[in-house]
Amino acid sequence: MPWTTFYTLSSSTQTAGPESLPMEPTMRPIETFTPRTRKREITPLEKQARICNIEADYNPHDPIDSQKQEKGVSAFCGLLRGKGGYLEPGMVSQRVEFQDDNGGRHHYKVEWAAGCLTEVESQAIRRPLGHLSASPNCDDLMRDNYLKCNNGGVGGKVQIGCLIYTYNGGIMAGREYDW
Repeated sequence: MPWTTFYTLSSSTQTAGPESLPMEPTMRPIETFTPRTRKREITPLEKQARICNIEADYNPHDPIDSQKQEKGVSAFCGLLRGKGGYLEPGMVSQRVEFQDDNGGRHHYKVEWAAGCLTEVESQAIRRPLGHLSASPNCDDLMRDNYLKCNNGGVGGKVQIGCLIYTYNGGIMAGREYDW
């Protein structure tokens, strides 16, 4: 542990009187603890590796229709335009469950990663890298959670900066899922 040591001057215990000599100052050490401040890591404003769900965690599940998943993505990302369209630390995640015509259930969620700090104070859900970059966007990220995970269509998640985009497919009624 780092310590800072410094000295203060104090008078000797000698009593002052007309016949006494001038007092000599004495030194005594005082130690104080200096806490080490830890810098919080900045999460880069870039796409991280996708984490795919394990299909066995969703079995048995109904077949996931690619076109239905794509329509769900479009509807979910489109809905977020009307909700302010951005997230920042402490805000509630944006999540929706859709049930398609075949009875298949799909979870879509965007959230700010717990304790995450990035180069910006907030991120747009539709365009997490800002308006300078049209890609990747919400639709691409959610769609790729389905297309780029070889797990029977049950999806996964990907983080860009501090935003986590999650798609879970094949949701069965009555089962608890972490979302």
